[in-house]
Amino acid sequence: MSNISEDILICFVSYCQSVLGLKYSTIKLYLAGIRHFSIASCSVNPLVDNVGKPLLRLQNILNGIKKTENKSVRQKLPITYSVLHQIYQHLQKGIFDPHLDFTMSTAAVIGFFGFLRCSEFTCKQSFDSALNLTDVVFVSDCQVNLRLKASKTDIFRHGVIIKLFKTNYNICLYVQLSKYVTSRKLNGARGNDPLLVDRSNLALRRSLFIDKLKTILSHLGLNAGTYSGHSF
Repeated sequence: MSNISEDILICFVSYCQSVLGLKYSTIKLYLAGIRHFSIASCSVNPLVDNVGKPLLRLQNILNGIKKTENKSVRQKLPITYSVLHQIYQHLQKGIFDPHLDFTMSTAAVIGFFGFLRCSEFTCKQSFDSALNLTDVVFVSDCQVNLRLKASKTDIFRHGVIIKLFKTNYNICLYVQLSKYVTSRKLNGARGNDPLLVDRSNLALRRSLFIDKLKTILSHLGLNAGTYSGHSF
């Protein structure tokens, strides 16, 4: 057992995964068995180097196997234009109150046409003007720019400009956003205030948006559990 090299262990692990089709957890169990018998027979742990650190190449192989294993993930359905149209029409008829209906329809339209994650146009808890969505610029009579100050894929927070345009669809982001921004300004909103607000004039929280979205989907006869904030 004392002659077990890292190369031998790598070949063993590779064989277990590629030929035997064993899972990461099973391979780790086999390695634990090898370690146990090696220590019992010659007091040598073959899984570490001379200074007691895990064998680097072996660990990289194991990490690779772990990453390739498929994890059971609950599939979420996308919100298509057809579903968005139903949501929009339902909100136009009135579900909650006029203010929240207006905010929810605007948020849904922004999320759909901007291909945004829910967290990119709502806030988790408290509003932070340095991170959350505030910046809207109407560049022309057919283009509006949204500036995301931070996002999951912008870890250094450089910010990104999302250019959106007027469409000929029944639901037009440019028209919807123009009406909503005008309403916000009439109610005293300033430059660094949140773009989307709830009935208390506080920044729209992610939890509230998801909760109300699921309520709407249920009213439409859809399975709300198959949708999430990423559905946009």
